Amino acid sequence: MERNEIVKQIVGELLEKGFSDRYNATFTEISPTEIKIDIRGEGVSYLIGQFGKTLLALQLLIRQMYMNQSGDFDEELKIIIDIDDYKIKRVEKIKELAKGAADKALSLGKEIALPAMNAFERHVIHEYIQENFPNLQSGSIGDEPNRRVVLTPVA
Repeated sequence: MERNEIVKQIVGELLEKGFSDRYNATFTEISPTEIKIDIRGEGVSYLIGQFGKTLLALQLLIRQMYMNQSGDFDEELKIIIDIDDYKIKRVEKIKELAKGAADKALSLGKEIALPAMNAFERHVIHEYIQENFPNLQSGSIGDEPNRRVVLTPVA
C-alpha cells in the first residue's frame, strides 16, 4: 500500500471514531514526501485547539502512526493538516500582526519583539518581513515554548 493510502486509512479510522460521517477529508500529495489533508465538517473545529496546539499534535500523531504501521521512517515525510481553513486564516492574522509590528519598528526606529509563537508562525513572519520590508531584519530569540520574533530596523 502506498503512503497516501495508508495515511487516508489512519485519518479515516481516527475521524470515524469521533465524528462518524459528519466530516469530509481531502488528501493531496504535494510531493513524494508531503501529504496535505484538508478536513471539514460538523464539530471538527475542536481538533484545532487553542492556538492550533491540538492540530499540531494531530499532525504528529498521524505521522507517527503512519511510520509505525508502514515501517517507513523517512525523516523527510511531512503530513500537513488544515481544519476548516484554520491555517489559511491564521497566516493572514500573523501577516497583519507582522505588518503592524514592522510599521511600529520603522516609525520608532527601534527593535520590536512579537509575542511567543510556534515555529510555523515564526517562519511565516520571517518570510513576510523578508519579502515586504527590506529595511527590517527579523530574528528569533528565546527558547521553546517562549521563542519569539524580533524585528530590527537596518540602515
